[in-house]
Amino acid sequence: MRLYGARGCGSAITEAMLAIAGRPHEFVDVGGFEQPGPARDALALINPLVQVPALVLDDGTILTETAAIALFLADGHLGLAPPCCTPERTRFYRLLIWLVANVYPTFTYGDVPERWVDTAPAELDASTGRRREALYRWLDGELCEPFALGPDL
Repeated sequence: MRLYGARGCGSAITEAMLAIAGRPHEFVDVGGFEQPGPARDALALINPLVQVPALVLDDGTILTETAAIALFLADGHLGLAPPCCTPERTRFYRLLIWLVANVYPTFTYGDVPERWVDTAPAELDASTGRRREALYRWLDGELCEPFALGPDL
């Protein structure tokens, strides 16, 4: 498998799951994909939305979107998610989708606000930062010990 990602750009969940599962893969660093150039061109061939992560499976199938990749990997390796049809698995679904639906957009819009607004980019940056902090505070109250979903990794 080949994982297209960039440090600090959302491929960490996929990288962690592959490592925990012991799944051999090549990491294709497309750092700088936000700007025109070779990294962006390489990523665009795999994901026309030019977003990371993107995972190319051994058979050539391409998976994009963190939640889709996480669910695919969890289905193929016991221990990456709680067992199916349990309250813990339901919680896993909820928090995984919550993360990508709520937290990820604060990075999308806040990291480079000039992409989205012509006026007051600093205000958008500050606003998404405040929203991200509030979201993380909510998440902190939802997590269990010692791992995110309780006693098992």
